[in-house]
Amino acid sequence: MYKRKIPIELNCGLDLVKEVLYGKWKVHLIYFISQGLKRPSELQRKIPRATRRVLNVQLNQLEDDHQEQLRSRIAKDRISSSAQ
Repeated sequence: MYKRKIPIELNCGLDLVKEVLYGKWKVHLIYFISQGLKRPSELQRKIPRATRRVLNVQLNQLEDDHQEQLRSRIAKDRISSSAQ
């Protein structure tokens, strides 16, 4: 998996959106997933110009980003609850 050499600076919400949606097909994927499509084959049919490999890579990136955000949110919640 690709590792960044320069760390991501998330100073504002726009930086976060840019990092999450970086990818040619991610906006399309998010739209079709929000419309109820769940299987990769359904997404492939809706986005025929994208290869299956590219869609899989970008779906995995979205999933990794989502899991990372959940981990950081859980860590913040633990810190705030232990501070009380």
